[in-house]
Amino acid sequence: MSASQMSALGDATVTAMKARWVKGLDVKDQPAAPLSRGYAARKRRLGAKAQPDLRLTGQLQAALGVRLAEAGRCRIGFADSQSTIKAYVNHQLRNQIGISDGDAAQVRPLAVSFLIENVRASIQSVAA
Repeated sequence: MSASQMSALGDATVTAMKARWVKGLDVKDQPAAPLSRGYAARKRRLGAKAQPDLRLTGQLQAALGVRLAEAGRCRIGFADSQSTIKAYVNHQLRNQIGISDGDAAQVRPLAVSFLIENVRASIQSVAA
């Protein structure tokens, strides 16, 4: 797959992951472990839902994105070390960082369309 296709797949994967986080789901597409009482109370005081949705400040979600896209590979990650550490800690508590089966299912149609596009292009170039 081309670099632009890999970038599109990476972007679609990030979008799927963030949508799952908003629902408070983990990488097994199950409800993530609840917040501690203190953190839940802090979120409520700040006007947010007391659920593990990784979006109190928006910083962690904003930091997640495609870090590398080139032919045949794509790397998704966090923009800075602070976000990486925050994600690691959250993952240890709630197992939310990663690609779930549901995330993959959302991205699969795009991947299949790129595969078909590439196979057709290869067949046309051989037939020419």
